[in-house]
Amino acid sequence: MRRTLRPAIVLACLVVVALAVGVAVIASPQRAAAAAEPTGMWFDAESPATTGGDINVSGGLKITTALPGATVSVYKREVGESADGLVTEAPLALAPWGNTFSATIPDVTRTCVLTATWAGTADYLPASYWLIVPVRAKVTVSAPRVSASVTRLPAKVTPTQPMDAPAFVSIKSPIMVFQRHINGHWRSFTGEGVSSTDGESWCSAKYFDLRPGTYVLRARFLGSNYNAAAVSRAIRITIH
Repeated sequence: MRRTLRPAIVLACLVVVALAVGVAVIASPQRAAAAAEPTGMWFDAESPATTGGDINVSGGLKITTALPGATVSVYKREVGESADGLVTEAPLALAPWGNTFSATIPDVTRTCVLTATWAGTADYLPASYWLIVPVRAKVTVSAPRVSASVTRLPAKVTPTQPMDAPAFVSIKSPIMVFQRHINGHWRSFTGEGVSSTDGESWCSAKYFDLRPGTYVLRARFLGSNYNAAAVSRAIRITIH
């Protein structure tokens, strides 16, 4: 009876050994994946930008070994857009403090979210970093229109600022204010209030019976969800 049991015992031992080897083989890729290290990342941009201009960005990975051929994907999503758009694949270059990259985001219009993403390697986990970059509007003041005792001062902002108010609201809030330079400071120059505005791209203030003299004026865009605040260049008018 003992002799007949020995082969069975030996076979059982072999099965156990084989299963153990199999488990080790299956588990080894998991151990390799677990060995991938977290990737430190930094990302920055010149801010604020101006509508119609470019944004220069730079960043890097806290990895001090070379990553030949590796790139960082840079995406942009402006306020009002629903999805990120790929702008460029920025190549990584080894520096003493890590692998760095730089890129230019061309022709921005509105305040935007920029995202830098790295896919990772077998040794380092993927990484991503995002930031919000304010984009200033452009404000221009046209030559004032003077008739009799009334002076009208028109100003325009670009790009257009979409109105979020309901359609039935007939009186739209001004998107700009006018200022006068007095004794080294810019002070509110309200006049008789805003005479007209579309609430999106322009407004005009009117002034009655201004005293004779020279006025240095500018328009200030108050800012919105779409663009950061901005001011026009100063203009000089003379009232006789």
